[in-house]
Amino acid sequence: MSTAPARFRRHEELFSPAASTFFDLLRFSAAVIVVMEHLASRLFVGYGYLDNPGIWTQLLYWLNLLGSPAVVVFFVLSGLFISRSIYRTVLMQGRKFDWADYLSARLSRLWLVLIPALVVTFIVDLVADANGWVNKGAGVEVFAGNVLFVQTILVPQFGSNAPLWSISNEFWYYMIFPALFLAAIARTSRRTLALIALAIVLLVFIGPRKAAYFLMWLLGALVMVLPAMRRFGSGRALVVALALLTIAALLRPLVARGRLMFDGLEIDLFWPDLLVAGAAFLVMRIAFVYFASRQYLFNDSIDRLIRGGAGFSFSLYVLHYPFINSGYFLAHANGFHGFQPGIIGVLVEIIVVLLLCSIAWFFALLTEAHTGAVRKVISRMSARVAR
Repeated sequence: MSTAPARFRRHEELFSPAASTFFDLLRFSAAVIVVMEHLASRLFVGYGYLDNPGIWTQLLYWLNLLGSPAVVVFFVLSGLFISRSIYRTVLMQGRKFDWADYLSARLSRLWLVLIPALVVTFIVDLVADANGWVNKGAGVEVFAGNVLFVQTILVPQFGSNAPLWSISNEFWYYMIFPALFLAAIARTSRRTLALIALAIVLLVFIGPRKAAYFLMWLLGALVMVLPAMRRFGSGRALVVALALLTIAALLRPLVARGRLMFDGLEIDLFWPDLLVAGAAFLVMRIAFVYFASRQYLFNDSIDRLIRGGAGFSFSLYVLHYPFINSGYFLAHANGFHGFQPGIIGVLVEIIVVLLLCSIAWFFALLTEAHTGAVRKVISRMSARVAR
């Protein structure tokens, strides 16, 4: 770790507003892609029911199957941003890591959006319940389990909100990484062993699958502390990395069992997901060097739009699926059985995505837009208690 503080300082100086906007663009794009996959699964007929599955139809279905790779990109982005906040505190500012302050920051960010989203899920699910949907994730204990981030560990996701599985991953990765990082820089072997033991306990608690995906999150944590790659920080290198990410993302649904032309192929999807994560890491590592010292990604107006989209991407992620699910069951009860691919179905998909973005934007104005203010209130309350 001897060279890491100086290296992080150099890298932090390279982290420009344009790079930040680029990462915001990745985040918002990933959220929209997740929505598109979930919406398409309800909006269009199943692949086996297509009247004429030609090349353009296959391409449409293929592009609407990129939600899982998008979640992997979320993990790598999360690893970058969360680790960067810890590095700044410990490596750059030289302050002692404060678990209470860190936990209050993470919980205020998550709970301010998650708890209202769970309430909205309950209300919106009533429409699906009334139209033939069977809710397997109901009850106060499931609600509480999702608030405590143990969905898919001890309880299922609440109601129809299946995407909440990844929020559980995120929270526990937030806890495991500081333990490992602090163990690496600890000055006593006793503290090192205690922190490693804590990390191991948490990894065992979340289970082997979630623990394996922590490796992808860690790739994001490496972005700001690896040796400089200035000669690879060119526009050409970034284009190549983006192409690799695109290819890796498109490969993932092809090897998923029962998807498109590779029907019946069985493979552990951890490996194609790891390929996506590796490509995403390359994109982020090259991008922050390539955009160094740049103020704008495009221009002031477009960059503000991108940052605005990223500002409600978390709300979009945790809110969209209950609306899609309830809308589908309401439509199904009234005779809708899915669109055959065509211009009408695509237009409906675009309109619904825009509608869901509008709902998430308004929801974010009431919730995540106030994260900073809530965090300050919690910090002041914690300070008073500490006295």
